[in-house]
Amino acid sequence: MSLRVTEPVLQRLLDVLTELETGLAERWSRSQGALTYTRAE
Repeated sequence: MSLRVTEPVLQRLLDVLTELETGLAERWSRSQGALTYTRAE
């Protein structure tokens, strides 16, 4: 398999991993905010 073939595949994989990481970070920060709010009550 040549680099010309694998490069778009690897780029797509990195894009998907970045999207997943961003989504996870957003959910994590929201859940941490909810826990902080709950403890403050």
